[in-house]
Amino acid sequence: MNKAPVILLIALACCTASLFWGCSTQNGSAYSRGLQNLTARYNYIYNSKTLLDEYSNTQLAVQPENYDEILPVYPGPPPRQIDAVALPGERTKALDELIAKAKAIITDKSYSNYIDDAYLLLGKAYYYKSDYFISFEYFDYAAKTYRRQVPVFVEANTWAARTQLQLGRTVQAARLLDSIKKYLPLLKKKKAAALATLAQFEIQGKNYGKALDYLRLAMKQQPSKQERIRWNYIAAQLSEQLKNPAQAYRYYTLVKKSNAPFELYFNADLNRLRISLAGSSSLQEKERRLLSLLRDDKNLDYSDQVYYRIAELFREAGQQQAAERYYRRSAALSIQNNYQKGLSYLRIADLNFEQANDYVQAKLYYDSAVASLPPTYPEYSTISKKALNLEYLSSRYQVISRQDTLQMLAALPDGARRSRILTLVKTQQQSSEQPVAQGGSAQLNPDQGFPASMVATGSNFYFNNPAAMTRGRTDFVRRFGNRPLTDNWRQQVRSSVQSATAAIDQGLAPAQQGPGAAASPVSQEEQQIRAYTDSLPLNAERLLASNKKIADALFQLGSFYQQVLNDTTQAIRSYERLLDRYPQNAYLPIVYYSLYLAYKDRDPQQADRYREKLLRGYPSTLYARMLTDPQFFAESTKKEKEVNQHYDGVFTQYEKGDYEAVIAAVQDAAGRFPDNFLSPQYAYLRAIAIGKTQHVDSLVNAFSSLVLRFPDDKVITPLVKEHLAYIQAHLPEFSRRAIALTDFDPNEPHFLARTEPRQPAVSRAPGLPPPALASAPVKPAGGRPATPKPDSTSGRPSVARPPADTTAKPAPPALANRPVAQPPPAPDPATTFSKAASNTYYVVIRVADPSLVLSSSRFGIGQFNRGNYAAAGLRHQLTQLPADQLIYIGNFSSFADAKAYSAAMVPLLRSIMKVPADRYEPFIISRENFELLKNTDLIEDYLNFYKNNY
Repeated sequence: MNKAPVILLIALACCTASLFWGCSTQNGSAYSRGLQNLTARYNYIYNSKTLLDEYSNTQLAVQPENYDEILPVYPGPPPRQIDAVALPGERTKALDELIAKAKAIITDKSYSNYIDDAYLLLGKAYYYKSDYFISFEYFDYAAKTYRRQVPVFVEANTWAARTQLQLGRTVQAARLLDSIKKYLPLLKKKKAAALATLAQFEIQGKNYGKALDYLRLAMKQQPSKQERIRWNYIAAQLSEQLKNPAQAYRYYTLVKKSNAPFELYFNADLNRLRISLAGSSSLQEKERRLLSLLRDDKNLDYSDQVYYRIAELFREAGQQQAAERYYRRSAALSIQNNYQKGLSYLRIADLNFEQANDYVQAKLYYDSAVASLPPTYPEYSTISKKALNLEYLSSRYQVISRQDTLQMLAALPDGARRSRILTLVKTQQQSSEQPVAQGGSAQLNPDQGFPASMVATGSNFYFNNPAAMTRGRTDFVRRFGNRPLTDNWRQQVRSSVQSATAAIDQGLAPAQQGPGAAASPVSQEEQQIRAYTDSLPLNAERLLASNKKIADALFQLGSFYQQVLNDTTQAIRSYERLLDRYPQNAYLPIVYYSLYLAYKDRDPQQADRYREKLLRGYPSTLYARMLTDPQFFAESTKKEKEVNQHYDGVFTQYEKGDYEAVIAAVQDAAGRFPDNFLSPQYAYLRAIAIGKTQHVDSLVNAFSSLVLRFPDDKVITPLVKEHLAYIQAHLPEFSRRAIALTDFDPNEPHFLARTEPRQPAVSRAPGLPPPALASAPVKPAGGRPATPKPDSTSGRPSVARPPADTTAKPAPPALANRPVAQPPPAPDPATTFSKAASNTYYVVIRVADPSLVLSSSRFGIGQFNRGNYAAAGLRHQLTQLPADQLIYIGNFSSFADAKAYSAAMVPLLRSIMKVPADRYEPFIISRENFELLKNTDLIEDYLNFYKNNY
């Protein structure tokens, strides 16, 4: 037998088997590794990096940037998108495709040499999707797994540091960058990204010298052309921060001579011109040179930035009017660039706020700035708070203006009065129809009336912003003419049928008007005249009420200027205006004390004058005691704590029914704490204890004595008057009893609060709802489910990570759930809580001590509600959080109602709450936010949300 064919067949079979075995993707043979490396590199890695580059060049490149601030070294997702949901639609399509390719490498090419690249690509994709926590886990895993591969370790930690910088965790970023510094000498190339990230870290820390050094080193490491151009611009900005304009000029020149994107090129050219003009002595020459940029047609789209730069020059020179004029031009021309428009609005607001002290005008421009600037602007939250605070000033100025106008009209004869009212009505109609000034805001005079249509609402919704609607109407008329509101309004030449139809419609319109139809101009005018006339203070009682409104507004303005805005000049002006107009107002002691503090450092002689007025006229007041006794405040706080503790003891005896002990304890309190701030409530407990043990005559005497002793008390006296009225209405039933207030007996008439509607003693907003707190049950203590403990460094729940071993490669993480057991990030208050309007609001008093007994405090709230809001059907309940107790009062159908109630109650909390003042804090919350608050225990987050938005 010929053995050659057999051997040939056997060899062929072995080769075939080897070929099939080598083609298998799940073995570690050299052939398989080579094949996997080939396909992983060209089918996945190359395509993935191409997708990443395309995303960077398209999506990230179109993001607006603020060239007045130092640009970020790498354009990327803005830092404030932390914990945001993945970007929608087409923006993430490329990233999702990249993630799929990277996961395919890990699952299908597990023996290739590109597993580390796959994890790095996954981290980068999630980074650009703003999923920073997931991104960090991938980079952290890659760094620990491939620690011996220096290029991979450095790149992974570099990107991990960038995620930490985006999250605002500078301490963690510093640790990662320190580890990078140790390995950089071991790298021969690809150092640019690490050095640039170190520069970004130093920029955020405002260490501009170190940042510039790192950026120079990065530019020597052969970065891409676009990176080099961007870094030259940043180097120029850093040089300006370091007061080296010559060096900055050189870097801006490098940008101008490069193939930079036009916006970067234009800003570099603009900054070069600004630096070259810095030594010029003529402001007009600087203005002319900057305006010369607009001769180039290519620069016309950036005329808003040119005008903004000119405005900055005038502002720095102290010429505020010229600066504001150019800021207005810039805002008017910023049609596409809302960022620049917002900056111009912000500068105008600052000029009015800091230079002109026109807080009403400043408020309007701060509102516009908030509406135009993105939330990523560094000072966005500060601007929002300032705009919100200035609403307070604006409303007080409007009160003063309106009451002054009404008093002026009331002093005129009847004929002249109607003529003057008609003039005012027409003036307001004309002002509401006039186009808004170029800056986008209406001019308001604090000494005149404030038309409601001219007051900005601060809303982004167009139809809630009267100023925006006026601007839109003006733009429409300028472009299309003053055309009536009709169908096919674009047609200037109409057919005969259309004209006849329009004429018929106009002829029938008056006859078809019903009760709800819009009033004609004449009837609207008459209604406004009647409204003015009905509001006039034509008698002594109305005049007194009008003067009180002005005095209250002036005092509130002074307090706000002094305590919130730290504007001593305006505070003095408001207080002294109050004293000039109303020398005998109800605020004299605190006004004298406030003026003493305001003048203390600027005019000691004036300070002494007000000090003497206070001590001579009101020697027994708290403010006089604070001047004569430096230790009075500390002693007063200590005494207040003792009074609260003593009252709690008396209240405990009252709850136990030991009424004789209550009467004795109240007498003891009168000796130990004479005329203390809880004296009315002590007297009330004593009166109730008398009613529980004696005849109704003794109870009436106790109640009557209380009303005579404390006629101005707003917590107890209104309630006692209510009790006395009830007793007088049911005196025969009470007289038959041996004891006035017996325990409940179905056969005996018992003491009840009035159930019929009545007008509350303290004014409140109309429409305060009567429903009870049906939708907010009391939550028992300890009823909250257990939640994961947060990581001590990140504030997030701890996450299991893949093990790091330098000797053996750990198993890769599960792709479907990578990182392992990743819990949701810590809630962001800005997205957790909603600013949406609700039909139910609560006034909440947070007590930051779960160990305190709040029975007496809740009793005080009940007293206040029954005495002042009996017709409102208010209830108060307690809910327990792990570290806080919340007393919530409701229901209120609107935020305005809750705010009106809070304004009446908060000044009295010292008497109502029987706990130290530093332990409680009031706020307002909607029912929806309250449910979130109870379920997530985010009390501090909500308080920040409340202060920022309300």
